[in-house]
Amino acid sequence: MMEMESADKNPEKKVEPKKLSLEERADTPELQEELRELKKEAKRIEQELFNAFPIARAREMLDVSTSEKILKELVSLAKRSSALADQHRDFNVGAVMLCTRDITSQNGNPWLIRFNANTKPVSTDKKWCAEQYLMDDLETRDLGIQRVLSMVIVGKPQTDDDSKIHQITLTPCKLCRDRMLALAEAEEPKISYETEIITADIRDTRYQKFQKVKDLPRFHKEGTADLVATNSYGRGGVYKDNEDSDDLKDNELD
Repeated sequence: MMEMESADKNPEKKVEPKKLSLEERADTPELQEELRELKKEAKRIEQELFNAFPIARAREMLDVSTSEKILKELVSLAKRSSALADQHRDFNVGAVMLCTRDITSQNGNPWLIRFNANTKPVSTDKKWCAEQYLMDDLETRDLGIQRVLSMVIVGKPQTDDDSKIHQITLTPCKLCRDRMLALAEAEEPKISYETEIITADIRDTRYQKFQKVKDLPRFHKEGTADLVATNSYGRGGVYKDNEDSDDLKDNELD
C-alpha cells in the first residue's frame, strides 16, 4: 500500500505571532507586583487628566498632547512597562498609548492610558511589538477607544531591519509603520496621520524624537511624501527629524 505523503512536504504555513497577555508574562511575584503598580499608575494619570480636563474637546486634547508633565509621566510608564517584555535576546521595548474614549460606561472619564511591551520568547517565534499590542486594543470594543492622541515608545536604538536607517531612538518597525498607516486610512480612523509618535532611548530617556504617523515613511525613505509633513517639531534638547537623520549613528549616545 502506498504511503501518504508526509505533511512536511506541504507548503509552509504562515507563522503566527505568539501573543502573550501581560498577566501571562507576569510570571514571578516581582513582575506581578510591577504589573499591579503599572496599572495603578495608568489609572492615576487618567484621573489626573480628568481632574484637569473633564471634557476631551479639541483644545483639551491639544493641551494634553503637548503637556511636558504628562509626557514625562508617559515616558516613565513606557520605560517601566519594558520589564514585562518577553524577548529572547533581552531587546525589551515598552510603549504607552494616550487615548480618548467613549464615556458612557467609564464614569465620565474620557481619558485612557494603555501600556504594553514586546514579545518574541524564542528566536523562531514571530515578533509582536509593544505598538502592535496597543493597536490590538483598538479592536477591543469594551475599551471604547475613540481616538489615539499619541504613542510613546521606549527602547534601545538599533538600525531599522527594513530601511537600514540608523536611529538615535527606536522608531516603529516596518510592520508597525504599515499597520499605523493602514489604520489611518480606515473609514473611521482611531489613529490618524497626525497621531504623535514619541520615542525615547531607554538608556537615557532625555534623548527623544517627536514625529507623527505621517512623518514615518519619509524618515525611513519609503516614498510616500504626499502623506508627510514638511517638518517635525521638537522640544528642548530633543532631536528634530530632518533630512540629515540617516547620518546619525547609534553610538552617538554611548
